[in-house]
Amino acid sequence: MPGADGRRGGRRGWPRADGHELRGRTLGLIGRGAVAQRVAPLAAAFGMTVLCTGSLPAPVTRVTLDELLRDADFVSVHTALTPLTRHLIDSAAFARMKPGAHLINTARGPLVDEVALVEAVRSGRLAGAALDVVDVEPLPADSILRGVAGITVFSHMAGQTAEARLAAGMEGAKELVAALDGRPAHSLTEPKEPA
Repeated sequence: MPGADGRRGGRRGWPRADGHELRGRTLGLIGRGAVAQRVAPLAAAFGMTVLCTGSLPAPVTRVTLDELLRDADFVSVHTALTPLTRHLIDSAAFARMKPGAHLINTARGPLVDEVALVEAVRSGRLAGAALDVVDVEPLPADSILRGVAGITVFSHMAGQTAEARLAAGMEGAKELVAALDGRPAHSLTEPKEPA
């Protein structure tokens, strides 16, 4: 019968010995976009040291990718997918990561080499990974990510609350009106002045 102290499943079978404190741990943010900017102060509020590969306001410390991988207990990916960042987190990156670290990817699936990730978790190099994005969505039935202890895959829905969808629609409508007025706030291709 499980004991009330939690060492054998806790009261009524609730696990009690598997959690870890965030306080005193280090979070590494790869990228400095809007999500990373919001995550950084939350992590600091939990008593974490926050490292970032880009410039963010204090209390974040800017570091190189190698330093971040070496020092972070939790590596959270927040960068755009480009030809240069495809498989940014590969077997070489996993080899540089702190032993026992965790990977979090809520950006784009192809930023992480899934074969290398599975090997890193199965070998014990990484403690685990939480993925809200994967290479192929929805996750295929024969995906190598399925059934790997320590890897949790969500269905790309971290920001899919009713409120988030409404806010995104409103922001899109505002941007459309601004673009039609010739003053887009988020243009990827700014109009060029005639030569």
